[in-house]
This record gives sequence, C-alpha cells and structure tokens, in this order.
Amino acid sequence: MFLSRTVKKDNENISFLNLPGKDSPTAKNICLRITFLYLSIGLLWVYVTDFLLEEFIHDLFVLNKVQQITGAAYVLFTTIVLYLILKRDVQLIFSLKDQAELSTQEVRTIIENFTDGIWEYDISSRTLYLSKKWRNAMGYLDRDFDYNVELAKHFIHPEDLKCFHKSMSTYLKNREGAYESELRIKTKVGDYEWFLLRAQGSWDALGKPVKITGTIINNHGRKSAEEIVVRSEKKFRKLFHNANDLIFLYQFHEDGTPGRYIEINDVACQRLGYDRNELLSMTPCGITSPNKTAEGRETIKKLLHQDHITFETVLLTKDGQEIPYENNAHFFTLNGERVVLSISRDITERKKAEAQLRNIMNQNQKLLKETLEYDALKTEFFSNLSHEFKTPLNVILGALQLIYARQGENPDQNCPGISKDLHIIKQNCFRLLRLINNLIDITRVDTGFMKLQLENQNIVNIVEDITLSVAEFIESKGITLEFDTNVEEKTIACDADKIERIMLNLLSNAIKHTQPDGRIWVNILDQGDHVLISVKDTGRGIPLDKQKIIFERFRQANPLMNRTHEGSGIGLSLVKSFVEMHKGTITVESKEGEGSQFVVILPGCRIQSKTSGTPVYSNIDSPKVEKIRIEFSDIYS
Repeated sequence: MFLSRTVKKDNENISFLNLPGKDSPTAKNICLRITFLYLSIGLLWVYVTDFLLEEFIHDLFVLNKVQQITGAAYVLFTTIVLYLILKRDVQLIFSLKDQAELSTQEVRTIIENFTDGIWEYDISSRTLYLSKKWRNAMGYLDRDFDYNVELAKHFIHPEDLKCFHKSMSTYLKNREGAYESELRIKTKVGDYEWFLLRAQGSWDALGKPVKITGTIINNHGRKSAEEIVVRSEKKFRKLFHNANDLIFLYQFHEDGTPGRYIEINDVACQRLGYDRNELLSMTPCGITSPNKTAEGRETIKKLLHQDHITFETVLLTKDGQEIPYENNAHFFTLNGERVVLSISRDITERKKAEAQLRNIMNQNQKLLKETLEYDALKTEFFSNLSHEFKTPLNVILGALQLIYARQGENPDQNCPGISKDLHIIKQNCFRLLRLINNLIDITRVDTGFMKLQLENQNIVNIVEDITLSVAEFIESKGITLEFDTNVEEKTIACDADKIERIMLNLLSNAIKHTQPDGRIWVNILDQGDHVLISVKDTGRGIPLDKQKIIFERFRQANPLMNRTHEGSGIGLSLVKSFVEMHKGTITVESKEGEGSQFVVILPGCRIQSKTSGTPVYSNIDSPKVEKIRIEFSDIYS
C-alpha cells in the first residue's frame, strides 16, 4: 500500500489543516490596524504642532527648540499609545496562538485515534502521510516508513499495483466525484489484506492536481466472505452441472401447475438432446411423455400441500425416445417466487432389473406351486404307504397272537426254537409298527390333521406312572432309574396320550445311549406358570455341533455306519412337534462323554372343563404294555 510519511516528532505541521498563523487573515488585520493608527496619530501631531508654532512663535531659534521638544514629545506620546494598543493586540495574538495549538492537538488526537486510516498524498512533493493508529494496526513502526511514495510498490499486491496507478491517473485527469478503489496491502508479517480507499482530490487554478486526501478502511472480512461466496458458487455450479442426475428449477403457479424452467444443468441438456435455450423456453409438460402428462400434473399439485414428493415418470427426448425417471421434487420460495427443484434419476436399468425380478418371482412361484403339489403328493404317498404297511403288519401280529394262544393250549408240542423265532418276529413287527405310526403321525402333523385332545390332568401322576411302568425294563439293563418331584399334584391342560409318547421316546433314547451301571433321572418341577420335565442320563452325550440337528426330521447325531442302535431319526422331531402343539419348548444340554439332559417346558394353564382327579395310569393294563413294547422295540434283545 502506499508508504506513509510520518509526521515529525512534535507533529507541528499537518498540511491539510488551515490553522491560524503569521499568514492568516487575523494576523494581517492586526498589523494593518497598528500601521494605520501610527500614521494617523503622526500626521495629526505634525499638522497641529506646526500650525500652532507658526501662529504664536516668530523667533526661528525658539521655533527650532520648540519643534525639537514637540518632536520628542511626539515620540514619547506615540510610544505610549503604541504600547497600549500593541499590548492588547499582542495578547490577542498569543490567545489565538494558544487556540491554534489546542485545535491542532485535538485534530491530531482525532486523526491518530480514528478507526479508519487517514491518508494524504502531496503530488508536488510526492510524499504520503498515513495516520499512526493504522500503521500500528498493520504492525509497522515509524522507522518502517519513508516519505518517498515510490516505495509503495513494495506494499501493494503486484496484481493490484498496475490497476491502482491506472485508476488514480484516470481520476486525477477527469476530476469527477470522489476516488474509490479496492486493493491488497502487505502487513508487517507478510500477509496481504484487502482495503477500501476513498479520497477527494484538490486542483489549482490551472487544473493541475495538488493533493489527494481520504480514508483507508480494512475490507478484508467482507472481501474474504465474498471470495468464499464466489468459491461456493463455483463449487455449486460444478456440482450442479456435473451431477449424474437431471436437475431442473422451474416456476410453480398458485393453481399447482408447473411454469417455465428457470435453471437446468448441463446433464439434462445432454440426456434430453436439447440446447439450453430450448429447454429454458419449455415447461415440464413439454418433455414428459404424453401418456404421463396428465398423471404428472396431478402429482405435482400435491406440492400445494407438502414440500416434497417422489414419483416415477417418463421423459421424452428431442428425438422422441421415452426414458423412465424417478423424480424428487422440492417446493420452496426463491427471491419471493414460488419454485420447484426437480432432481430426476434415470431408472432404465432398475426397470429392467425389476422386470427380470418379476420374471424370476413368477418362475419361483410356479416352481413353489409345483413343489407344494409334489410335497402334497409325497405326503399322500407316505400316508397311503404307511397304511398299506400297517394292514399286512396287523395281519402278521394277529397270526402271531393266534400262534401264542395255540401254544398255550398244547404245551407238550412247544419247541424252544420256535418260541425264540416267534419272539424275534414279534419284536421286529413292533419295530415296523413304531416306524409306521411315526410316519403316520408326521404326515398328520404336516397336513394339520393332528389335533390335541386337551383335558385338565394331573401332570405329575402321568409322568410318574409312565416312568414307573418302564422301571423294571430299565433296571434289567443294569441302569438305575430315579424319579423326583417338588410337588405331589399339578393340574394342567394336556393331551395324556401325547405326553406318554413324549416320555416314552425320551426314556427310550436315554436307555439306548446309557451303558450298564449308568443312571437315568426323571424330574418334574412346578414353577408356577409353567411345568418343567427333565430326562437326564449318564450316556455318551451328544457332540456340540450335532445338538441343533437332532430335532430335525430324519437327522441323527451318529452316522449310519457308526450307529450302535437302530433308529429312523423321526422320534425327536415328532417329540418336538407334540411339545410345540402344547405351546411348550424342548431343549437339550449335553457334553460329550458325560451324558445328556432333555428339558421340556409346558405352560401351567387349564381349560374350561371338569378337572380329572383320577389317575389315568394307575394300572399297567395290556394296551399300555403293548405301547411300551412298541416304543422300546429298537432296544429289546
């Protein structure tokens, strides 16, 4: 910026201040008054004395002496008069001088403490004055400045220096109004800050510029903000025109109809095939497919009641091609005008993917329908097959019972070998019957024909009776059986037949996998709103990775070639189905080599019917023994 001429130490002269001094009108008036008064008194004295002396004294010697005396008197008199006059005027002069010094100090104080910088450029001497406070604000000391204005080029930004000289020269030449310019000036630390220069020039009678006086205001904050705005606008325009989506800004009338486009991005012009001026003369309806125009108008009207809508439409290119777009429209007010910002994304690929997905879904639905039909046929086949197996099996069992009856009538004809063979036949018939019953039950569960026959029963008696009914068989295997309960009676709504199937299956599994000298515990616990039944053994246990699959249909923990006992993999799956039909749960806790524990939790609720207090299984009758033999057929030897 310009180099400032510092004021001398006492700041005695500030050139643009006109203060009273020796050349001021006041001083000149005083001098003229004194001179005029002195001449007037002198002329009056000479005229009066000469007249009187010539009138009354005729002796020349005496006249000379008298003139000498009157001359001396004149000098004395005028001296006294001048002293009295000068005393008053000198006092006035000193008073004016004091006032001038005081005014100079006040002006100096104002200038040095003025928030904005004060500057004056004397063109004839090529020197520059700049207020001290501004210099200090820029970090400069008095010794950093020189009177020579040529050094200003070291402080003004190189990009602004040429423009500054040109604008200043133009102003001084044209003599029009006030001067104003923006430029960057270097601070003491080397940074550049923006400043606004305002000044007024003065010219002599010949029109030659004499000096320029003005202010310098720090404009860095506003200029920085303007630069940020400019950068933001450039960034916005770059994003606006390089966005992958079509962006439109158009008028939105009060009746909900769209008006002409106000702004569009370059991508919209490229994708639709129009130039910018063509699109700016059109409305959204002009680039919408005729099949979607009416629907689009009605959709846009929704912006009368909400700020944002998203909808699908079809846009028409200049060559007539229809392209599907997803349109996000936002309504707002811009500079007092109702406008809509619309961002449209090409969804051609998405539409293709949706069409492919619909085809795949249709194919999958068809495949699912065929699968369900096949599954129904399979279920029907298993059901029919199970019944077809069961009919001849019942005939075989009936024949066995007849043979056993005849043996009892003719004991002399009994043959030990025949009895053993008959026992093997009967055991395997029970095994086939168990498998067939499980298949039938699974089919009934899958088809929804398996129903519970719920009655309010004493669950403690049911579980205890089933456990005691197999105690003799378990002990014959060298296994200890223990039953325990924390309550003697707990009545819940249950299907006694299904509970029996659940317990016999769990006990059968425990016997299969427990070695002689092992133990089996059956516990039933009343826990208020539910009942917990557990069957625990000291068998070989179940590997952790197999514990989740044992309840799946046809899945077993041991591979087919490594099994030590027979089994179809249906039992535990059927148990889980029966438990879930009671709205209960079944879980397993097992550690390989240490045994397993199956836990069944049933809800402790009742149904609205007469509670049966009579034990259902108080006697081990023949049908019950046959059920046990069927469920344990895999482990009979």
